[in-house]
Amino acid sequence: MGNLTVKAWDTRNAVPLINVLVYVLDPSGTMHSQYTGADGVAFFGPVTLSGTYHIDGALQGYTARAYDINLAPAPPDFQMALNMDPTVISQYQVLVTVYNAQTNQPINQATVILGGVPHSTSNVGEVFFDVPQLGNYYLVVTAQGYQSWSQTINVGVNPQPWRVAVYLAPSIATTTWSIAVVHQ
Repeated sequence: MGNLTVKAWDTRNAVPLINVLVYVLDPSGTMHSQYTGADGVAFFGPVTLSGTYHIDGALQGYTARAYDINLAPAPPDFQMALNMDPTVISQYQVLVTVYNAQTNQPINQATVILGGVPHSTSNVGEVFFDVPQLGNYYLVVTAQGYQSWSQTINVGVNPQPWRVAVYLAPSIATTTWSIAVVHQ
């Protein structure tokens, strides 16, 4: 007996997905299902981890990449990623790439908000957004250790996807000293 942990990911921006219904068909033909939590994880356990398991998932707006996994010999616990591909529901896309302004290196896990919708950047500093229509959108970018950035952008017909590069300046650390003068 062991534990099976499945973490569902948005393949486009490497963000864990909440409320994915994860299905696990075990070697005996029994179907198990759990919803992912706030961390994108569905936990199955204790289960007999031996043989071939079929793992799939469902979430509106996504298509799961189903897997067949052979667990032989049986491990005590098994963790896996369930990759979920977004279904394109919008004809307009915006690609935001966030860089360190001093080093030009991409910033991982920056928070990018476009039109009120927050996402985190991938390990290459990128995040995609689907927007419902052309027009102006307010873009905000924040990251720990960096100054925040915001601007209104205009999403036009060309190019597709619309690309925005954001360069965040590192925060300047400051130290405040208090000096008390005592008269005697």
